Amino acid sequence: MGYGQPPTSSVGRSLITKTRLTHTEKDEIIHLLLSEESEARSVELGPNITAELNDKGQIIGIEILRASKLLRDFILESARARLLAGQGNT
Repeated sequence: MGYGQPPTSSVGRSLITKTRLTHTEKDEIIHLLLSEESEARSVELGPNITAELNDKGQIIGIEILRASKLLRDFILESARARLLAGQGNT
């Protein structure tokens, strides 16, 4: 199993039984919990985005800081790209 693969048990079943998403409004943090396993280390994926890994290097959680700004910017960028792509069709 590598990065991006969900943690599995010895019989190959996913250990993700219930994904949880929490949002801390005051601190502007979104935390996506994929597994109840202990975090062994973390890897910064980009500005304000961190992957939490178990001892096998599998992703067990994602933390997003300044979440509202990140989501707003992502949605605006996606919308602009679609609108620009659509302009060539008229």
